[in-house]
Amino acid sequence: MKIIFFTSNRSDIGLFKNLLNVFINKNRVLLINFGDPSNIKELNSIKNISIKSIFQNTYSNSLLNMTINSQKQILRLLLKFNPDINFIPGDRIEMISPAICCHLLGLKIAHLHGGEVTFGSKDDTTRHAISKLSHLHYVSNLIYKKRLIQMGEDKNNIINCGSVSICHLNKGKFISKHLLEYEYDFKFKNFNSLISFHPSIDFENDLYSLENIFKLIKNNKNDLFIFTSPNPDEGSRQIHKLIKDNIKKFKNTLYVKSFGNNKFLSMLKHVNCIIGNSSSGIIEAPSLLTFSINIGDRQKGRLASNSVFNSKGSYKSLTDKYNLIKKQSLKKIKFYNPYFNKNTLKIIKNSINKIDNIPVNKIFHDR
Repeated sequence: MKIIFFTSNRSDIGLFKNLLNVFINKNRVLLINFGDPSNIKELNSIKNISIKSIFQNTYSNSLLNMTINSQKQILRLLLKFNPDINFIPGDRIEMISPAICCHLLGLKIAHLHGGEVTFGSKDDTTRHAISKLSHLHYVSNLIYKKRLIQMGEDKNNIINCGSVSICHLNKGKFISKHLLEYEYDFKFKNFNSLISFHPSIDFENDLYSLENIFKLIKNNKNDLFIFTSPNPDEGSRQIHKLIKDNIKKFKNTLYVKSFGNNKFLSMLKHVNCIIGNSSSGIIEAPSLLTFSINIGDRQKGRLASNSVFNSKGSYKSLTDKYNLIKKQSLKKIKFYNPYFNKNTLKIIKNSINKIDNIPVNKIFHDR
């Protein structure tokens, strides 16, 4: 079988890293990256896959340019490789580009993380559009399967397998605290938070929330706050500048532009809390026994663990949740992750051949 994986963002690596290892032995595998080439450094060590990087994504390139400029090259690679199946992840806006190319060429798509909702993000509409262009759906929870059935998809082609990005975390190889401290020249403190904040459709509230995060940092000088850069969405340059300008004022902060997947997950495991509006706080953090403060509506609608505390972004709300977690973290609570399935990779591997029996032109299934 000939398989293509599409990636455009650093978050895709967590989805694909283990999945690639499942298919490389008996299949021809091509990974097409149309984002920043640095996103896929961790995949270069995987043997028996071909990698094509076709478009460099930086803050100076808008998502519109990224989506449009990549299409001709994606079409050429699809025609040359002629894949049996194309894996498209999640909900990134630019992922509509390979989905449309596959649709126009009559090529089949396997979609990861369909059926989810995130009311505070433009990704919501993109995710549903990709689902309608896809033939085989790998969803992370039974509720999301039911939603795709509502959208007219064939229930027999919707596989509830859990999230690929967390199926390995219980036996993953993480970088030690000591090595992270050595590489980034800092020291963990008694209480540590990772801050991962991205633009949403309510940009004014994003700026308001960030101002209150810095106020929280100012008033918790004995704690450490570790920042990473936002995704290159609309508004990310302003957020990036606001972060860089403000962290200079505080000695209890660390800024790393991009950790890469393994270092990010290692850092997420070692901190006490993740603050922001990243899906990592919803999907990965509970499996690493890390609390989350989820700010705003960017992730609103997603299933969440009891370890996730929601905040609108006001200083009082952030402080209340932060202090609650500091108290809660001293106790042993049972972390539940609705996205975890220990057999995720096995389920995908055993069901991939279903694609052969799905017609290119799908039927809409009324409920």
